[in-house]
Amino acid sequence: YTLNAYGSELRGRYIDIAVPSGQSDFEVPPIELTASGLAMLIGEPAPELEGVEAWRGGAVKLADLKGKYVLLDFWGYWCGPCVAEMPVLMKLDEKFKDKGLAVIGVHVDSDGEVDTVAKLDERLVEIKEKSWNGRDVEFPVALTSGKPLNLKNGEWQRGGVAAQYGILGYPTTVLIDREGKVVGKFSVGDEKSTVEEVEKLLAEKK
Repeated sequence: YTLNAYGSELRGRYIDIAVPSGQSDFEVPPIELTASGLAMLIGEPAPELEGVEAWRGGAVKLADLKGKYVLLDFWGYWCGPCVAEMPVLMKLDEKFKDKGLAVIGVHVDSDGEVDTVAKLDERLVEIKEKSWNGRDVEFPVALTSGKPLNLKNGEWQRGGVAAQYGILGYPTTVLIDREGKVVGKFSVGDEKSTVEEVEKLLAEKK
C-alpha cells in the first residue's frame, strides 16, 4: 500500500507500507513530516516576487510597501473558491488602500497559457458579469505560470512565485507585516468578519 501522510502546514509524503497477509490491524511507525514552504517563511522577510511574466495594474516591489500590511493573494481564474472570495478582497482594497493595507494578487496560471494581461482579461469577462457584479480587480496582479509542477521532497510544487512561497492550494492569502516579514496565512471569510479582522490589524500600534 501507499500511504499519503500530510497535515496542516506540513509537507506531505508518500510512504510505501506492507501489511502482512491475513492481518486486519496494522500500526504504522511514526512518520516525520517537515514544515511546508510557507510555514518555513513565517517570521522571515517576504521574498520579492520572481519570475513574473506580466503585471496587471503596474509592477510592485514588496520592499516599497514596508510600513503597510500586505495581503498577497494567490488565485486563478480557473479556481471557483478564488473567484468567490475575490469580491471580499476588492472591498478590502477599496476600504483600506489609503489606510495602511496593500492587496496584491498573484494569478497562477495552471496551464501556462495566460501570460499577458489581455489573455487574463479575456478569461475574466464572463466571471466579472456572473460573479463580481460587473466589478473589476483594481489592485495590482502579478501574472505567473503554474508550470512546471514537480514532486520535490514529497511535496507537489508549482513553479514561479507559488514555489517561492510554498503554496500548495488555492486560494491562499499570505499576510505580510509592516516590517515586510511573513506572518502566515490570512483567512478571507465573509466580508463583515474579514473587514473587522483587518481593522484590528490596522489599529495595532506601529
